[in-house]
Amino acid sequence: MARFAVEKGTATLRFCRKVVGHGVMGDARILAAIQATLKQFGSVKKAVVLGKGGSCLFAADAADRCRKGLG
Repeated sequence: MARFAVEKGTATLRFCRKVVGHGVMGDARILAAIQATLKQFGSVKKAVVLGKGGSCLFAADAADRCRKGLG
């Protein structure tokens, strides 16, 4: 089961299993769809999507830019 929380306008979704990517464009489409779904609620201004290990989903580095609104 995935973990989900909304705090101070930020929705955070963390997957409990490994999510396999579908290439750069496929990954971007998946993230965009998840973020759009989470942002459809008025209280959510930012959506953060994390993988099983707690890092930004599909991130190529460990900078966790999605948490800072940069990725």
